[in-house]
Amino acid sequence: MKKIAIIAMALIAGSTVMAQQGSTTTTPRLERQPEIQTRSAEDRAKMRTERMTQNLNLTEEQQERVYNIALEQAKMKDAQREQRSERREAMREQRDETDARIREILTAEQQERFDAMQKQRTERMEQRQERRGDMRQKPATRGEHMEQRRSRGEQAPQRRGDSAPVR
Repeated sequence: MKKIAIIAMALIAGSTVMAQQGSTTTTPRLERQPEIQTRSAEDRAKMRTERMTQNLNLTEEQQERVYNIALEQAKMKDAQREQRSERREAMREQRDETDARIREILTAEQQERFDAMQKQRTERMEQRQERRGDMRQKPATRGEHMEQRRSRGEQAPQRRGDSAPVR
């Protein structure tokens, strides 16, 4: 009886480890498959329907309905992406116009300082985008977070009920 219990526990532990390992890929799907961004809404809906058909064994009627839903969602996503792009461009134009109007009232020396300020703003924005890009590429593990904190001289967070920092 003890042997059976030990074997069962070993099987459960082994399957848990394998399930946790799962996919070892940490790069975002769009980096692994850049062609996803260029596929049409119809192609994306078709691919999603095919995946669901394989995994869920959908009937013909279900496939058609899933395709229509997926197509509607893909088209909405495309429209939102386009709106976001248009808003970004409108904001950029508005900022440029505002900067030009401000430059008109500044002296030559003030314009130079203003340009330096604009350059700093651009650099800060690029740094933020790089950091965001790094965060999107690979989520850090708890160990990596802890190592980053140690390298910055920060202490580890305390767990509830602990009187000393977690090490």
